[in-house]
Amino acid sequence: TARRVWQQYDQSVGAATVVGPGADAALLLIPGTSIGLAAVTDCNAVACGLDPYRGAAQAVAESVRNLACVGAEPVGVTDCLNFGSPEVPRVMGRFVAAVEGMADACRAFEVPVVSGNVSFYNETAGAGILPTPTVGMVGVVPDVRQAPRSRWTEGDVVMLLGAVEGGMGASRFLQMVMGREEGPVPAVDTARARRTAGVVRDLVRLGLVAARDVSDGGLAVTAAEMAAGEVGAELEVPAGADAVRTLFGEWDDRYLLAVPAAHEAAVRKACEGLELTRLGVAGGARVLVRRDGAVLVDEAAADLEALRESGLAFLE
Repeated sequence: TARRVWQQYDQSVGAATVVGPGADAALLLIPGTSIGLAAVTDCNAVACGLDPYRGAAQAVAESVRNLACVGAEPVGVTDCLNFGSPEVPRVMGRFVAAVEGMADACRAFEVPVVSGNVSFYNETAGAGILPTPTVGMVGVVPDVRQAPRSRWTEGDVVMLLGAVEGGMGASRFLQMVMGREEGPVPAVDTARARRTAGVVRDLVRLGLVAARDVSDGGLAVTAAEMAAGEVGAELEVPAGADAVRTLFGEWDDRYLLAVPAAHEAAVRKACEGLELTRLGVAGGARVLVRRDGAVLVDEAAADLEALRESGLAFLE
């Protein structure tokens, strides 16, 4: 999240904002009730350019994960389908594939599409934009007893729910570090995704965890997002795990959880049957990641926070 963008707009909606910018989803309290309404938008245009069917389906899956991180169950989708000229067969083919991918994923997650729009002819000098089927998803928290956390605090146990290594296809690391826009984009395992999201949703509602889904940039970026200003963490990547895939891999059902030590046993019980890895403990002023004794990451938490919030400062 770049502060340069969201600071220009009023984030408080009728004084009902419970969770504002910086978390995986926004959360509002419906006036006169204890019901929370969450909202999020997601799309990875590069992934949709490589595989519009799977890319659109993954956008739906990521929205489900984002909502789970604030304790919300998805109830509806609106879409914004942005493409180049439909008179170009390749563009129209991508459009059809993206619509089918989004529709199949929504059916699998049992989330209805209640509205949307289509924007064609988005091009400059005859070159169309990447297919950008954006998913806007809303969810409901039946009883907002407390604002869900999105960052770790001193002493939290840091755990990774899901596979240790992520996929590198269409990843930000591949794009920004290696200069390559290549696949594959994985298919969505909707059965596993629904189960994992349900567990995270329940843990967040009970106030047992702070949660973020591991998406753009992978685990390393998610850890930077969870670093609360000056609160760092000492983490250990499992021995034998590929460092790049662990830190920068994306996709699938991966969540970074921050768990108060007193709740660790309860969280382990709730996650039985799912892959859960204890990475370390939050605390100190630096985000330190090791593997087999070798230091992979060593950055001041405050520097990561400043970098994350000033990414678009060049626009000023």
